[in-house]
This record gives sequence, structure tokens and C-alpha cells, in this order.
Amino acid sequence: MFSSGDYVFQWTNFIGINVSVMGSILYTYVTFRTKSLSQRLVTVAPASKVEKQPLI
Repeated sequence: MFSSGDYVFQWTNFIGINVSVMGSILYTYVTFRTKSLSQRLVTVAPASKVEKQPLI
């Protein structure tokens, strides 16, 4: 990006790249932090009589 000359420095571009990098870091942190939380056992109650009716 910097070596090929396709990046034109402007403050708006610089701020946008920094916001994008911070969003990527935050997304990665949240994704890998909640991995252990998603492995918990989930209990599902059986469907009631109304929920077993066909859709058509």
C-alpha cells in the first residue's frame, strides 16, 4: 500500500485506516474472548402443542 504509491495521504484517509484497524482488533478480541462462553450446555424445552402444527 505505501510502497506502490496507491495510497494518497490525507487526514481523512489516515483516520479511516486507524478506525478500521481498531475495529478489527476489537472484533478479534470479542470473537476469541467469547469462544469459551459459546461452548456452554444449552437446554431446550420441548415444543408445545401449538408449535407442532404444520406451517401449511
